[in-house]
Amino acid sequence: MKLHVRPVLDRFREQLASVEAAPQLALLGLLAGLVTGFVVLLFRASVEGILEAINGSQAEAFENLDPLWRLALPVIGAVLIALYLWKQSDADRRMGIAHVLERFSHHQGYFNLRSLINQFNLGVMTLGSGFSVGREGPAVHLGAAASSLIGQWMRLPNNSMRTLVGCGAAAAIAASFNTPLAGVIFAIEIILLDFSLASLLPLTLAAVTGALMSQLVYGSGSVINVPPLALGSLWEVPWLVVCGMALGGLGAMFSWCLLFCQRWARGPFFIRLIGIGVLTGAVGWFLPQAMGMGYDSLNAALIGQLSLGVLLALALVKTLLTATSIGLGLPAGLISPILVCGACLGGALGLIGQELFGLRSPSGLYAMLGMAAAMGAILQAPLAALIALLELTHNPNIVFPGMLVVAIANLTTSQVLGQGSVFLQSLRQQGIGIRFSPQVQAMQAVGASTLMERDFICLPRHVELAHAKDLFAKRLPRWIIVERDDKPVALLRAADLASQLELEHNAPLDLLSMPGERRDLCMLPMQATVQEALDALSNQGHEVLCLMVRRRRSAPRPAGVVTREALDHYYQLNR
Repeated sequence: MKLHVRPVLDRFREQLASVEAAPQLALLGLLAGLVTGFVVLLFRASVEGILEAINGSQAEAFENLDPLWRLALPVIGAVLIALYLWKQSDADRRMGIAHVLERFSHHQGYFNLRSLINQFNLGVMTLGSGFSVGREGPAVHLGAAASSLIGQWMRLPNNSMRTLVGCGAAAAIAASFNTPLAGVIFAIEIILLDFSLASLLPLTLAAVTGALMSQLVYGSGSVINVPPLALGSLWEVPWLVVCGMALGGLGAMFSWCLLFCQRWARGPFFIRLIGIGVLTGAVGWFLPQAMGMGYDSLNAALIGQLSLGVLLALALVKTLLTATSIGLGLPAGLISPILVCGACLGGALGLIGQELFGLRSPSGLYAMLGMAAAMGAILQAPLAALIALLELTHNPNIVFPGMLVVAIANLTTSQVLGQGSVFLQSLRQQGIGIRFSPQVQAMQAVGASTLMERDFICLPRHVELAHAKDLFAKRLPRWIIVERDDKPVALLRAADLASQLELEHNAPLDLLSMPGERRDLCMLPMQATVQEALDALSNQGHEVLCLMVRRRRSAPRPAGVVTREALDHYYQLNR
């Protein structure tokens, strides 16, 4: 069986290294969607099970808890999280969408198993303790990590590993919100930072598969319940512009607060977590609606059940509480809380407009617009926010006002108040830059093995004349990989060795000192992308790259060579 499977897998990996691998990538998209859907649904069920055990059938009704329990629950959760992370390194404490971006940009999308396990356990603990955070960030991390681990187990090339990570993110958003199209756009705008037709098909299949699995378990309804609403009059357009500006200000405030707390976070991690727990408990004592993910408050805002005072208090308090918690290091997500904050501010602005100007649109419409505008402004992902708004509401009447408010909010946050994507800013503040040059993206989308030359033989540094003549009598290759201690060290033209065989020698030939053109080489795994190959040659000053392939339970062996000329030629063609 193994003899038949190995050539098929090898051929599959070779095809994936090319830019023209649509059927293979589609298969990976389906696989990523299935794996991510299972992991995310298990995560969601675990969180809901804990919340229902605490709050009863209304999982997020923290207002039904005794005030002492609301105060104690986050503190207990903080202690458990601190104990769980006590012996772990700072690297193991990095989680969420920002961590996915880091692994995608600097580590070709590679995750380890501990990262997945930590995110699952800590996400359940954090969300089950009533902290003002979201489950979508952990879900994206889980989807990306699970898909990455599948790709590592299959030893897929790095260019397809990156696609797998994007598929995991798309499937996670689709399974969390039951919004497959928003999942695709989210992966393109936030994770991949690039759009290409080659990645569109696998992302779509992954998102559809994730949404399908969610519907099989939870039905076809969305996480929010929205009545059909429409803009009352075009005379409300100026007020929509004002709302967009206010929501852009909310987005900037969220980013400022998170980055400020992250910048000035001092002291032991344990103390910071306890501080977050005490702060959340104190807020929950007076405003229990600010605890948890907040989907119950979101639905109440959308159907107009909350008063103006509660809406304003929730918008302000939950924004500051969520940003402070994540900024101080709480391992959780932020998407659902910012949806709640935006909906509350939008609903409040709708009520204010009704009182001041007699607007005919219900406050629920403005809550919907605020939800999308806050998401688009904080994440700097306007298209994903608009698509999510359309899929969550199933209301085409929301498109026109939604586009206006989301655009104004994004411009206010980024251009007026100078705040970019909260994830990219957070990474930049930690000294982690994200490369999203179109040229780099193009080089990362292709495996170096597509430029590899396979016409070579491996010889040790010292070779007997008779042995070399026997080899060349059978076939004259183009290249000779010279090995020292079974490791490739140089590349030699076979023609140079052939010319030496015509001379009379009594001693073995030294391939590293004999006359001929030799090139020092460096080694990379077979999975490397073209960009990795370019970086390796530039950093080490070599002219040739040797791609190594590892069979199970054996040392890596040369699979082929990539010359600088081949890389430069490919680079010039794709400029």
